[in-house]
Amino acid sequence: MRRSTSVGTLSVAALAGIGLGVAGFLLAPFDPGRDDTAAAPSTSPSPSASPSPGTTAPAPPFTREALLKPEELVRFGWGKAERTAVHDGVPGDLELLCFPGSLAAQDARADYAGTYRGLQTEAAEVVARFPDPGHAERAFARLSGQVERCAEAEGGLPATAGTRHEPRLAGVDRVVWWNTESNRTGSGERPRVRGVLGLAMVDDRLLALSLTSTSSDPASTVELEPLLSQAARRLV
Repeated sequence: MRRSTSVGTLSVAALAGIGLGVAGFLLAPFDPGRDDTAAAPSTSPSPSASPSPGTTAPAPPFTREALLKPEELVRFGWGKAERTAVHDGVPGDLELLCFPGSLAAQDARADYAGTYRGLQTEAAEVVARFPDPGHAERAFARLSGQVERCAEAEGGLPATAGTRHEPRLAGVDRVVWWNTESNRTGSGERPRVRGVLGLAMVDDRLLALSLTSTSSDPASTVELEPLLSQAARRLV
């Protein structure tokens, strides 16, 4: 009789333990976001780290690579070309047709200049990046106005500006070019010089390109508009 009571007591204790275990499991906090079988969190960037649609991508760097290569001048009409100098910053004594190179870079954030020589031909190019497109537009207008006074150019190569051409070139905001002519036949003066002067603007960047020749007319021997288009592509 005593043995039976002991067994019964043990059975009741066991059942009570099981009941408490089940109750503890049911009362344990439930985390609906937890999944013990889920894979480890990804380390890839979240979509919010990508640029938002409609935002402006950073502008490409502006370096001396914005200047034309000698082979590009040859491709578009020069018989021969070599680069004679490259400047990080436009030198004060650089002359382009109608205005000094420094005028093309006035108020620019960064500017570069290159000079070239061919067979009785010379060229000078200035490329400049401005604080914003508004500054570039004003520089474009300033240089265009200077061409109207080309015969009295101060610090540039004086000449008589001919017809103004304003072609539309793909990817270029503004472009204009003129043919020029100068008869300097006095003692010690250079012989008759013909040339072309081109300006182009893309966003906040501008270029001025001056070509002169004592043997031919660059306006007819050089494919100027394709050359200006190539020069403008180098800006960006």
